Amino acid sequence: MISAVEDLFGTSTAVKRPREYLAQDDKTNAPTVKFRMGAPKEAVELFGSVTEMATQVATHLAKKIKAARRRHSGRFAGRMRVLATNPHSRAKTYEKFGGRVPRLTTAGDLAAAKRLIAEMRAFRKAHRIALEAVKAGKRRVTFPAGTGKMHFIYGYAREVYVPLPAA
Repeated sequence: MISAVEDLFGTSTAVKRPREYLAQDDKTNAPTVKFRMGAPKEAVELFGSVTEMATQVATHLAKKIKAARRRHSGRFAGRMRVLATNPHSRAKTYEKFGGRVPRLTTAGDLAAAKRLIAEMRAFRKAHRIALEAVKAGKRRVTFPAGTGKMHFIYGYAREVYVPLPAA
């Protein structure tokens, strides 16, 4: 019976090799492999024992989770809150006309937002030009990268994605 992480240390487990990945006539591949449970020697030297390492890591992760919950409290709705929301109501936040809309997630990085906006505008312009050429009857049209439907379903060529420099 395993009562602590330390109980796993040093034990070995035999695992059968999957037949699908091995040539059946190759005798260099053993039918089973033994895995020895244990922590790296450096971890044992640093923490003293595997159990202490697991305890410290769990405590550290619990602190990080609590800090993230405190940092984001009130901004993310849980499942019950979402289900309790009226689906017919509208958002009541005010957004300045002509300002950045929250379609682009850049975490407040204005340079990244400008770069993404420039890429989006370039993509839309290239797609519009290519689509107009197709509607005009041209067959040798290259669509911008990211237009899988035109490439896979209709067979048009597409460009390779190259990110634009920040605007």
